[in-house]
Amino acid sequence: MMNLISGLSIKMITLLMIIIHCSESIEAKTSDDNKELNLLKKAFLDLNLPAVQLNFQNIINSQVSNSQLKNQQLALNKMLSLSKNLNPADTCELIELEKIKFDLNLHNSRLKLLQQYPESKTTYAGSIYQLPNNKQWYQLLTLWWLGENITPKALKTIGENEFNKAHKLLKNVNRIHKDKITASHNSQSIEKAYQQAENTVMDNLKILFNPEWNFKPVNIEKSYQGNDFPAPGYYNMQNDTFYYNPLSENYNLSQVDWLFIHEAIPGHHYQNKITEKYGVCNHKLSTQPEMAFTEGWAAYTETLGKELGLYQEPNSHYFALKWQALRAMRVIIDVGIHAQGWSQEKAQSYWLTHFPEGKDVMIREIQRIQNWPMQVNTYVFGKYKIEQLKHKLKHVQGNQFNAAEFHENIVSLTRLPLVSLHHYSQLFTHQKQVTQDIRKNK
Repeated sequence: MMNLISGLSIKMITLLMIIIHCSESIEAKTSDDNKELNLLKKAFLDLNLPAVQLNFQNIINSQVSNSQLKNQQLALNKMLSLSKNLNPADTCELIELEKIKFDLNLHNSRLKLLQQYPESKTTYAGSIYQLPNNKQWYQLLTLWWLGENITPKALKTIGENEFNKAHKLLKNVNRIHKDKITASHNSQSIEKAYQQAENTVMDNLKILFNPEWNFKPVNIEKSYQGNDFPAPGYYNMQNDTFYYNPLSENYNLSQVDWLFIHEAIPGHHYQNKITEKYGVCNHKLSTQPEMAFTEGWAAYTETLGKELGLYQEPNSHYFALKWQALRAMRVIIDVGIHAQGWSQEKAQSYWLTHFPEGKDVMIREIQRIQNWPMQVNTYVFGKYKIEQLKHKLKHVQGNQFNAAEFHENIVSLTRLPLVSLHHYSQLFTHQKQVTQDIRKNK
């Protein structure tokens, strides 16, 4: 993650001066390569605005004086003013410009909030609700993590609906046999189970995804982070590796199916390799992928497990549904603690009453919510937005709706901001042409 900016760099000031000079000649037309927008992008990138941080304590401790904050705000406002005069040449440029404006407004709000805090260190004790300007901070985090201005009430409703749906299915799963358990040090047995899951998914991938898309196989390795990292697995895009992370001495093989789908194929690994090669707007955008889209995609793909040949055993399906319910419960708890002032005791009571199946991870997950406010909501919100669009397209297209084509388009968009789904129809036409060109050049 990038460090917090400490002031205006000489290069940035120079770029701003160039933009000011060029802005005098900007008209209601755009050049072929849109030099004005490219210049704005360079100046924007040189601002080195901080990426959203997991630990909220690092966000509120800016370590920057109020005078510096005001200088940064002046630069943001100048760029916002100039951005209004630019006309994008196509949908990709439109998304880029919208994202730049969004980020400039977001960080403008962040700087305003920071100026209301004393320059001395402010202590965060696990609840945004306990801070001054708590509503504004929670709204800021909503924008920063989710990329959309949604109210706490609406976010909690999404969490409740998702939880009720997943939990109802969870309670109907008939777990006849015990879970398959092996020792965590038995890497050979565990990796063999993941390899079997991969083989099954690859045999069935063509049912729901473009069979002509080639991508590099995923590496599967054990992580030794253990409980220092509160998650059962993760994907490292730098070395194309899915790491399963044992959190106890025993390893439950019933979790293999959903975890492989989420972290590897067609989740994060597939997403990374496909967007790298076939992603829409790759040649134009400089923005970083948003967690709400990347995690939303991975969470969505878990719902495709049966169609991909997995979840054949009740216990495996149970684990997948348990995690869907768990993520939704985290949304409810996050809103409760940070927007409604729930105590830790109230959060635990609510969790145990509604989701006793998740008692084993309750303490860990509530602590995560307290330390990393809003981050846990990215999975459910991103999945919700994808499913919302899918439902809309099914309604409009009826029998003409093609699931494989839908997945082809969505995964190729996942490096874009989540709000790019609003431009789906325009980008779909673009992607169709890109795919045709790729096939011609083979």
